[in-house]
Amino acid sequence: MRFAVKNKQRDILETAEAEAIFKIEWRDKAARLANMLAMITGLRAGEVMALRKDDIRPSSLLIRQAYSVIDKFKTPKNGEARVVQVPFPDVIAALIRRADSNPHGDGLVFYSTRPGKPIEHRQLLAGLRAALETCGIETKATFHSWRHYYTTKLRGTLPDSELQTQTGHKTAAMLDLYGGHQLAEKTARIAQATRAAFNIREFKREGA
Repeated sequence: MRFAVKNKQRDILETAEAEAIFKIEWRDKAARLANMLAMITGLRAGEVMALRKDDIRPSSLLIRQAYSVIDKFKTPKNGEARVVQVPFPDVIAALIRRADSNPHGDGLVFYSTRPGKPIEHRQLLAGLRAALETCGIETKATFHSWRHYYTTKLRGTLPDSELQTQTGHKTAAMLDLYGGHQLAEKTARIAQATRAAFNIREFKREGA
């Protein structure tokens, strides 16, 4: 059954569209989990790809590396590690299960068939596009669009300085670029705002 969702060409999904694609079954479970993680954290593709089991905390992730085809593993874009809140136990548990299934022993959560090499960006994008096609959603959205989506959803619910600790944006101007679409104390506020913005329970399937 296809969702008859039609919209103009753009690079960010509507909330209803995001919910629709995570309600359906994805053939590529790793791509589904990676896309959901990007949606609720705003992580860059390279940061998702470089994630290791040792980076997973009970309700957060330590983002200390990113991966690119040219540079391989390196520090995140702005040269600094950061802690990103993930106040969804089911997602944390799914990340741990995924890491535990890694046959190579290198700790990568989103591993590939080759030891020490993470899943390819094109696989993450292919999974997203397959889900969009199944739902009948016409869009130019890419994996990176989740970063815009996250920033848009959270912008205005937190002080910019606190949102920047999650996205890794160095300036408010960069936050404006990513959040300009229509649409402890600090840690608690971030977690509360994230839970309110992304109601995972409504469109979570087993194996998230």
